[in-house]
Amino acid sequence: MSLTDRTRRMNLGFLALPRELRDAIYQYYVIEFDGYHYHYDSGKFRTADHQHIDLALMYTCTTVAKEMHHLALGSNILHFSTIETEPERALRYDGAVADVNSKRIDTLDMLCTPQFQHYVSAELVAKVSNRFPRLGSLFHEPFHHHRVFRPNFTYGPGRGSCWGEAKSTYRTLQHFILNLLASETDFIETLANYYEDHQRVRDEWVAERDEPIEWDSEISEEEEEVKEEEEEEEDNDEKEKEVEEESQEQVKEREAKAFQDRLQEELDKASVLRSPYLMSGAYPWSIPSDEELRQICTDVAVSNNFNHKMLTEIQWRFSAAAAAIHFFKSASQSIRQGARNVVLHEDKRSVANAECHILGLVPFCSQNPQLRIQRRVNVWRNFSEAEADSSVWEFADLIGEGADDRHNQTYGTSIGENYCKWITEAYAVYDNGMPAGSFSLVFDGEPALEQSSQLFEYVKTDAAWQIAQEKWFIDHKLNPGLEGSIKHAFHMSLIFPQAIEDMIEGTSFISCNFPTGGLPDPEPIIRKNRRIGVFTPTASGYGVGMPAHDYKEAYKDFSDSRAERNTIETLPPLPASLFNLWVEDVKREDLRQALINSSNLTLEERYYQFRAPC
Repeated sequence: MSLTDRTRRMNLGFLALPRELRDAIYQYYVIEFDGYHYHYDSGKFRTADHQHIDLALMYTCTTVAKEMHHLALGSNILHFSTIETEPERALRYDGAVADVNSKRIDTLDMLCTPQFQHYVSAELVAKVSNRFPRLGSLFHEPFHHHRVFRPNFTYGPGRGSCWGEAKSTYRTLQHFILNLLASETDFIETLANYYEDHQRVRDEWVAERDEPIEWDSEISEEEEEVKEEEEEEEDNDEKEKEVEEESQEQVKEREAKAFQDRLQEELDKASVLRSPYLMSGAYPWSIPSDEELRQICTDVAVSNNFNHKMLTEIQWRFSAAAAAIHFFKSASQSIRQGARNVVLHEDKRSVANAECHILGLVPFCSQNPQLRIQRRVNVWRNFSEAEADSSVWEFADLIGEGADDRHNQTYGTSIGENYCKWITEAYAVYDNGMPAGSFSLVFDGEPALEQSSQLFEYVKTDAAWQIAQEKWFIDHKLNPGLEGSIKHAFHMSLIFPQAIEDMIEGTSFISCNFPTGGLPDPEPIIRKNRRIGVFTPTASGYGVGMPAHDYKEAYKDFSDSRAERNTIETLPPLPASLFNLWVEDVKREDLRQALINSSNLTLEERYYQFRAPC
């Protein structure tokens, strides 16, 4: 009997089994206890111990292949982790995303100038208000429109949100307004022409000088001789003077160069306005190719000069969510439909506003209602390493501040803001079309669950202060409006207190893998700070009428509750210094050791050692 005949008989024997039994065998065959783990470099899944996945049974015959179609993907949890193999590209993309966002704001800021204010029409305000009901009301508040386009970041935005919203929502608002202006008005083209007006730039440049600059005049030889004699006399009178006087030629050359730089800046702004990226956006959850990244940087005039020598020595990462989006984009429709359970391990700090990257998975969940995504965010790696954000420049600033007298502390004053940032973005996912039940967020306290619980007490305290303030408004029958609700130190975001309460009660799609305890009672805060509301009635409505003494007392109590957080020190199994968690991201061993030893340096010494230009 030939081998082919024996294989055919074996297959016939297997296929003679009931389908239910064959399915049980298939399930047992494909299941991996630790699921499948995505490897970005190969674009393939592996086992937890990096082995190839064996699916040879599928290839025994056509019938078995059909019956096992996508069974492996549907039966196993698909794990995605942060991507560490593209540090330079991640760094540059982080800078590009930040630059695009900044230039959008700069463009919208021009709507506040007299020559462009008329573009903020009643029709535009109505459309914005319809699309963003809560934020649209800002156009009707008694302050300039620049508060809409560039909010005061000492208020809500500086505490994890923009006017109480997720930052991604605010960026979407800016994007929406720009596209309205581009499609329905000539604002973009008019503004580009404004930037390209050389005469305007020259007039503004000259007006900024104390004395007009004569660009084309030449000094005579006689005048030059007189000038030299005067300079010699001054040198003789001030022999100790070391700074040499610039000649008029040098002054003209320096001023001309400065003017050309200014003119180029204006021309770059015009180029950016005509770039597709300003309108379409550089999605922060993308992983662009080198060519795509070069195109973005060119079109949006992104600076490629990263002048902190440590930046290229840091392990920058794309988020786990970005890795999953990259996979689903490249996968076929049938593979997308076959996936059932995905876990995103945000185990390390990553770039480009990682907290909002889950938005990029909304379309895939909408196409596959059976897909369930869990995002696990390690609080020690993402929140407590330092007060720095994931952006390039703020992360680099840590080099100048990291290991000072606080190097054994958790930087707990910002822990509430960090939780708030991820919570508001998680809620924004469902506001943007995520199917009900498709997404959950877990705050992971490993490897120190008990200490994670201790830090969470401060998060609950922040929530209690906001609840107390909002309750004070209700008890006093006051309605301070959107601005009044968020402009005090006690406000985190619009949804923060209720979100924390739901987490504690176990009724939320957001949870912690460590004990959370109960929510503090806000009543003692109200009783101790009777004027916590900050706002009192005035003749024209509700204004900042709180007596200074009352506010100072309330704010002092609030500040004291936060100041004590800086006394918490880390315990095993965490490293002796949380600064060391960040230092692990430095790629070179000698620099890692130098940073660890830098606790003995002053801040000034550390600044010059680690932030010297390349």
